[in-house]
Amino acid sequence: MTSYLVFVLILYFRHKWCSLPHIANRGHILNIERYDEAGIISLNIGELSRPFQYQAGQYGYLRILGSGLPSEEHPFSFSSRSTQPDGTFQLSIKAIGDYTTQLYERCVQGAPVSFTGPYGQFVFHPNWYKKTLCIAGGVGITPFLGIVEEMMAQNSSESVHLLWLCVREEDFFAGEMLQAVANKLENFTLELIIDRRGENISPEKLKARVVEPGRSGLYVCAPPPLMKLVIRCAIAIDIPKKQIHHEAFSF
Repeated sequence: MTSYLVFVLILYFRHKWCSLPHIANRGHILNIERYDEAGIISLNIGELSRPFQYQAGQYGYLRILGSGLPSEEHPFSFSSRSTQPDGTFQLSIKAIGDYTTQLYERCVQGAPVSFTGPYGQFVFHPNWYKKTLCIAGGVGITPFLGIVEEMMAQNSSESVHLLWLCVREEDFFAGEMLQAVANKLENFTLELIIDRRGENISPEKLKARVVEPGRSGLYVCAPPPLMKLVIRCAIAIDIPKKQIHHEAFSF
């Protein structure tokens, strides 16, 4: 938990003082979905004050202006496909700290919000690789939800394997939706695995999933220890570093 808090603080200060200014967009929470067993809340945000464009996999900074929540902003990944025709977007947030727990408990439909972004280079590139392996740890599935939704909308023929690791069965809050996509898209495959210590990540297990490391791309979004393990194993099986994508929160 300490490493996570330090990571978030680094993001915040980089956002405040090391980035080009973004003009905050105003909007409202149109709808809320709760996944109580997973401790996840999905916010559908719209009625924006100006046109807003983003790509699936990116993130932005959210401030809730109502509901009695603290006024500071926090970074969250988009969990919806790239820019929607109706101008709405979705954020899926897990209650894992003081602020996100308060948001989960107090956030209400209709609350006004301020949103700054988009940021990040964690963007899926179709047809870059012969096969793409995506690895999500826990709530790290969030950016992949938007990427998979984008693939579904485009009826993609991209060869993609998504491995989602969680510590509890209840944490697979989007498992049914992802399985429905896997049933429809011939070249999209899915694994949902209970994993508490990264025991399903090793050079051998990664190589079995990518088959041809030199022609494969890897996308990973997970807690820092798991992310480091995945990257270390990927390098060990000769996936080129330029083909390993992880959310570095680059502005």
